Amino acid sequence: MPNRSIKVKLRSGIMATCVSVLLLMAAGFVSYEIVTFRQGLVEYVTTISEIIAANSSGSLGFESQSDAAEVLASLSSNRYVKSAVLFDQEGKVFASFPPDISSSNLFLAQPLKEGYRFTGDKLICVKAVTKSGVRQGTLYAVASLEPMYHRLRMFGLVVGVLLIGSVIVAFILSNSLQEKIASPILALAGTARTISEQRNYGVRAPKGASDEVGILTDAFNHMLNQIEERNMALRENSERLNLALEASGTGTWDWNIPSDRITWDRYLDQLLGGANGAEGRTFAEFLALVQPEDQARFQNLAVSSIQESREFVADFRVIWPNGSLHHLSTRGKAFKDAGGTPLRMAGVMIDTTDTERAEQALRDSEQRYRSLVSAITSVVWISDPEGAFKVSQSSWQAYTGQAFNEHRGFGWMQALHPDDRERIRGAWLKARSMLSRFEAEGRLWNAGSQSYRHFITRAVPILEGTGKVREWVGTVTDVHDRKLAEDEIHRLNSELEQRVLARTAELATTNQELESFTYSVSHDLRSPLRHIDAYAQILQEEFGEAIPGEAKQYLSRIRNGTQNMGHLVDDLLNLARVGRQELNFKPANLGLLVEEVIEELGDETIARKIEWKIEPLPTVACDPGLIKQVFANLISNAVKYTRTKPVATIEIGLTNARNQTAIYVRDNGVGFNMKYVSKLFGVFQRLHKAEDFEGTGVGLATVQRIVRKHGGEIWVEAEIDKGATFYFTLKTLQAQEASSESGA
Repeated sequence: MPNRSIKVKLRSGIMATCVSVLLLMAAGFVSYEIVTFRQGLVEYVTTISEIIAANSSGSLGFESQSDAAEVLASLSSNRYVKSAVLFDQEGKVFASFPPDISSSNLFLAQPLKEGYRFTGDKLICVKAVTKSGVRQGTLYAVASLEPMYHRLRMFGLVVGVLLIGSVIVAFILSNSLQEKIASPILALAGTARTISEQRNYGVRAPKGASDEVGILTDAFNHMLNQIEERNMALRENSERLNLALEASGTGTWDWNIPSDRITWDRYLDQLLGGANGAEGRTFAEFLALVQPEDQARFQNLAVSSIQESREFVADFRVIWPNGSLHHLSTRGKAFKDAGGTPLRMAGVMIDTTDTERAEQALRDSEQRYRSLVSAITSVVWISDPEGAFKVSQSSWQAYTGQAFNEHRGFGWMQALHPDDRERIRGAWLKARSMLSRFEAEGRLWNAGSQSYRHFITRAVPILEGTGKVREWVGTVTDVHDRKLAEDEIHRLNSELEQRVLARTAELATTNQELESFTYSVSHDLRSPLRHIDAYAQILQEEFGEAIPGEAKQYLSRIRNGTQNMGHLVDDLLNLARVGRQELNFKPANLGLLVEEVIEELGDETIARKIEWKIEPLPTVACDPGLIKQVFANLISNAVKYTRTKPVATIEIGLTNARNQTAIYVRDNGVGFNMKYVSKLFGVFQRLHKAEDFEGTGVGLATVQRIVRKHGGEIWVEAEIDKGATFYFTLKTLQAQEASSESGA
């Protein structure tokens, strides 16, 4: 029945209700008929017996058996009394009807007590025969119940015909009613099934009447319009992203860690030399594509980034099928569930072969010309303790083109780029005052290229025996080509980060749209639930006396189900609201929030014996309304799960856990098995039976979302039948504690 369509369920419900009512009515009528027939029969037979006893008193007085037989023979035309025996004062048979009846078989076993009794399918009536107050004998009359059974058979036949006719009429009416009620819902379900199976968001659900289902259909179609528009926008953004990736030569990859399958797009396929990752490869198979010398380092970086929840960055080499060597650079990020189990890692990859070749060429060039200090890349200079050139610097002159009279004293600063002079002068003055190593980077005029080139200058002080500076000896190294290469790498990394941020923003937008969709659907469910509960309440209050007991139980179950569904919808709305709500930070006394929550729980705890142990709590910057929800959920859970304890103990305070200050809520309730802790903060996840402890399974998911929005975390420690302790932190609380420690 749970897997049947709503159409079948409606028809079955109507039919079952009609048949049950008819059967109950038939049973009532049959019971009434049996009782009234038996009462009427007793009155009738008793009256007949009194008449016969009165007429037989003379026959007994004169001992005229023939007269007595005639009196009894008058029963031959009676349809109920089938036999009778007249006993004299000594208990001997005086006369009987029919004359050949065996009194020993019918009557002698019966008590000689005046009255009546039912035995088997007969009614036996015993009546004393008296005259002038003197008992002369006893009359036994026996009536058959066969007329009653015949009447009941006729009544059963009529009831059966009526029942069959009523069932047919009920079936016709149920078909008509369920068509009107279920058709809009079935149409809506069919549209949802089509969308789910075909991924076609262009279909729309047909609208029937303008009732609650019609409103839900309009809302559903409106959401489909929004989803279709956003899908189109997402496809356009995806096409733009693909064009950007293709233009920049960037590929994307995705690693499903539990199934160990790595897939990548066609751009990355080109970077790997046509390794075909559309169908997926295992990590070991992907690692086999990496140059053997880079495999161990690549694997260690991937494993450590997952374990330490940090960004995965790796440079490696691959050999294409044509034998060419290519340098690649990848960047990715791992995603974990609430319990910290890694689920997947996604990232991007670019070809850095040209950059590597450029850097290698630069390194070769530096190696090739490092001995030519005075030519281009290296300059050796010597200055006095103040930094002035006192002698001619031949290598400086060769590099900058400044003659001795131009770079004499502090004239060398004129060769620096105007924007760099003050910065380099400041660094020099600092090194000179502290007698430390001097190092600076800037741009220096190069006579050969007739342009400013990037350089690094380093110098150390040469001290005399007295500790005074005799001179400074330094070098100037041309790093222009390397600087350009580094700038190019930074630019590529920046572009990569921008693309990752764009993809992350798209995912965030999609999650927000799904959350809004959940909110809208949950909101539209509340109105029909209120109608169901209201009509069920009207039936109970206005027709309670006429409703059978079993039907009352069904109505109670309907009301309980709709009310529970209403609570669940409210919790879902609250969860969605928390996800969208902007935090309103203001100073809040956490101790006062706890007191307010305990006061609001007064009705639940008034008949309970609860020992509250509440430590002083600080005032922190937070969203007071949301943090009060956190306390309300955790404290109400503590009250609920200590219900089985004669004396409940609930503690609230501050502690140091996981090297940070945490707020805890502890109880001595039923607790739970810690191996299921990963399910605790999931939506609709419950660790106890609903019939034991009420709840919707959404409260702790809401708590976790609020705590995370405040930059904190929440966890729990528990043991079966020994209670549970919930810990949560707040970013502002940690900052406040750190500030207090530094102030101390």
